[in-house]
Amino acid sequence: MAIMGNDLVNPSTNHIIIFNHVMTNVGNAYNPYTGTFITPFSGTYFFALALGSPTAAGGHLGIWLQRNGTQVAYLFFDLHSQYWVKRTDTTAIHMKKGDSLYAIILTAAGNHTIAGGLHSNLSGFLIQAD
Repeated sequence: MAIMGNDLVNPSTNHIIIFNHVMTNVGNAYNPYTGTFITPFSGTYFFALALGSPTAAGGHLGIWLQRNGTQVAYLFFDLHSQYWVKRTDTTAIHMKKGDSLYAIILTAAGNHTIAGGLHSNLSGFLIQAD
């Protein structure tokens, strides 16, 4: 599991989210400098993406979890709220050795913040190797 060290304020589209504080990284498949998980083995993997946003940010965000540039999970934030917003999506997918997985912002409008710390994290693990 890796978390964001700081808030991400008004990120632009096509911005890969970097979860730079690594808590667990058995096998070192996640790169905290690029925000990319590179699969060390072919097999079925489970991934969870959780993001939080503070109150009244006033915009919207669409974040995709992508495998090799193809959407495998999606989070949407409509941030016109007086309350904190937290979204989570999970997926179990087959990946080949060397495939990449990352969270990327594909739509962004208005003011928006993705909260750092434990509010936002990415985790994943191998369920079964081929």
